[in-house]
Amino acid sequence: MIQNLSTSSLGNWDIYNYFSSVESLQPYLLQTILYDHPEDLYYMVRKHKTIYLKGVTGRKGQKVVRVEKLSPKKFRCKYYDHVRGRVYTMVYNSLAEMIPFIERFYKGKRFMIQEAIDLLEVKKRRIDLRAELQRSENGVIDISGISARMSQRNSPITIHSQAFPLDELFDVIKIPAAERPKLKEMIEQFLYTVYKETEKKYGNFAEIGIDFALNKDLEIKFIECNSQSAKVSLMKAYGKKTLHRAMLNILLYSKYLIGKKKVEEEPRKAEEREGALTF
Repeated sequence: MIQNLSTSSLGNWDIYNYFSSVESLQPYLLQTILYDHPEDLYYMVRKHKTIYLKGVTGRKGQKVVRVEKLSPKKFRCKYYDHVRGRVYTMVYNSLAEMIPFIERFYKGKRFMIQEAIDLLEVKKRRIDLRAELQRSENGVIDISGISARMSQRNSPITIHSQAFPLDELFDVIKIPAAERPKLKEMIEQFLYTVYKETEKKYGNFAEIGIDFALNKDLEIKFIECNSQSAKVSLMKAYGKKTLHRAMLNILLYSKYLIGKKKVEEEPRKAEEREGALTF
């Protein structure tokens, strides 16, 4: 018996556009629009000063450009080159001067423009978070781990980053012990909501990796999610034992689905057998 574990991949724009219609998720979202014309870029930079450009699909920080307004007539673009493994920075004297680079970078493919999160930083290294969730042996959602990812110095993304557990992040940013349980509960509730709302739209998932951030006011902000996580940050932050548990969850959930399907099919098979006998 072949069992489908995930019904769909998750595009950056599709999921953000859908979440914008879900009232319970709206507090966690950033202003995000599709690029159709240079005026879209002008509008977002005027409004937010720092924005991110992202491909409508894509993973691992690919096709991501950070754009910053340094002054009324000076703008900076920054992106991470995955092939060369380095950060590139360009400064332009106007947005009009920058547009040709942006359009070459995306090679005619669609991309979205998103306000930047005022991310937590430690020694000029930005921090975001990756949560790994799976459905377990009885179909219940399990949070295997929440990893804080610290970027390379001055990098616009947190790919190839240092990773450590959420509780360690609380130590690093010095959150008082009395405030930690409430913040952790808020984060977990956010993660469960993202998982369940994603399934309402796309069907059941065996696992979802959810990227999000805490801004400098400790507000939770959604970044993206995907159904095929490599679990690199989970391994770095929590080690092999936690990684194995996450992988085992997926296998046990598959077994659970197969067992559930057999139970659901049994009455139909019994009817077929009964019909054959009476014939």
